Amino acid sequence: MKCDARTILGVGLYTPAETAHLLGVPYSTVRRWVDGYTFASREASRRSPAVVHRELDETNVERLLTFLDLMELHFVRMFRQYGVSMPVIRAAAAEGARLFGTDHPFAVRRFSTDGTRIFAVLEQHPPAGVSASKLMEELHACQLVFMDMVEPFLKDADIAHEEIARYWPLGKGKCVVIDPRRGLGKPIDCASGVRTFALYEAFLGTADERAVAAWYGVSLKAVRSAIEFEKRLAAA
Repeated sequence: MKCDARTILGVGLYTPAETAHLLGVPYSTVRRWVDGYTFASREASRRSPAVVHRELDETNVERLLTFLDLMELHFVRMFRQYGVSMPVIRAAAAEGARLFGTDHPFAVRRFSTDGTRIFAVLEQHPPAGVSASKLMEELHACQLVFMDMVEPFLKDADIAHEEIARYWPLGKGKCVVIDPRRGLGKPIDCASGVRTFALYEAFLGTADERAVAAWYGVSLKAVRSAIEFEKRLAAA
């Protein structure tokens, strides 16, 4: 799906810098993942394409990303943490897009169940520039990503119409949610809608959790969840 300025409500909006902050990766890395990059080879300058398809169209001057873009990039980050190369990730995304009929294959429910099918196809048709032996190492790493990171990640997500609809970054037992239909998709207290950043900034000024809860009319649990979440972002 491609969105334009008339249909951006409810999709979540994030600058590349906000996206980098939420993912805990450098800003330059996000730009490479979403814009692609040019590099020099022995023959000539070559272009490495983006690994995700932006949901907003080309008139998006500020290069804003949406919630589905953010979720896709979460998966890219998880694969990269296990050393899976960008050619293999791109090939998996392309095969997933073909198989599921979507521009956001990592953000659909079927990716968690059909991922092994995708990797089986890649084993038979290795991405360009990836040797068979290297591919086997990376496909093994992909399986580890599924076991160690993807399954827990999906347990912290709500699914609607087969796509990730909202994400609970601290787990569903805490109060922080990222919901594209609320607050432009910024991290908020799930009950009140107050930004976690606002609660955290207030706490930094007072060091009094109960006072912050009273000022904003939220629960003490909400304040503590916001502090935990923002501290985790700062430490990433």
